[in-house]
Amino acid sequence: MRERTYKIDKNVKNILVVFLGGIGNMILFTPTLKALREGFPHCHITLLMAQSNAGDVIKGSNLIDEIISLQGNIISLISSLRRKHFDLSITATGVNPIKAGLLALLSNVRYRLGEDINKRGTFYNLKVKYKEEEHEIEGNIRLVGKLGIDVNDRELFIHVTDEDKEFADRFLREREIDSSLVMGLHPGSGPNQAWFRRWEKEKFAEVGDRIATKYGAKIIIFGGSEEVSLACDVASLMHISPVITAGKTTVGEVTALIEKCNLFVSNDSGLAHIAACVGTPLVVIFGPTNFKKTAPRGNRVIILRKALPCSPCYEKGKVK
Repeated sequence: MRERTYKIDKNVKNILVVFLGGIGNMILFTPTLKALREGFPHCHITLLMAQSNAGDVIKGSNLIDEIISLQGNIISLISSLRRKHFDLSITATGVNPIKAGLLALLSNVRYRLGEDINKRGTFYNLKVKYKEEEHEIEGNIRLVGKLGIDVNDRELFIHVTDEDKEFADRFLREREIDSSLVMGLHPGSGPNQAWFRRWEKEKFAEVGDRIATKYGAKIIIFGGSEEVSLACDVASLMHISPVITAGKTTVGEVTALIEKCNLFVSNDSGLAHIAACVGTPLVVIFGPTNFKKTAPRGNRVIILRKALPCSPCYEKGKVK
């Protein structure tokens, strides 16, 4: 049964979006942001977020007007939010409703929209039901649907500049990578160092060697600044010499470089979502996390996983 929509008054001018996920979550959130911008074309939209690099996915686009970091003193943050006089807050799917709802309430936001997860959405005055098996894209779309906004464009988005594309061309040219086949590997799992998401580095090395030997492919090992050591470990296990780009790129640059790849093999990570978003053929390896909610979406995505008894689970056990 479709949830009842709620029409807020037309005086809404200032919108706060509470988003606490990473790069991949932000990519999955972009259809909702596009719909929000279309539904409120003249509103000022502020994004409150925890991971700064996730904001780089949409930074420079017209989807938002301002980014505020959740880092720092919470009292100062609330005081700052109160001074901005937000009319409406929307909390992305999966975020703790008590913390996000209370933050919006203390910030004097008039309309507070979010998911009623486990009946804890007390501080929201606009609520949608949380569906545990629902993909993040659909969960976020239902949020704006509560406001009567239809989402017709579900295409994922990431902002890439001409400078980013020039970087990718120059990167490959300087390393004499002109092969017709380029494969990217991402043996890491993002800035949170979630080891339980990682396939063994020895296996990444073996895949790289096999593809390079059989097809004459050039291999590029990707990763963030915290994954440089891991990328070097994988390279040291390989018989051929890969190119390491871990820690050397911005989000826009790495996106442009992944788009140049003919194949991308990755753990469950933000870079896997980037590959799916730009249409690069992707093989993504899932561990125990909930692939039904966060799997990359695209026509050229293959998901490999083992149905572990605890799944969906994380380092500390079953997800509640």
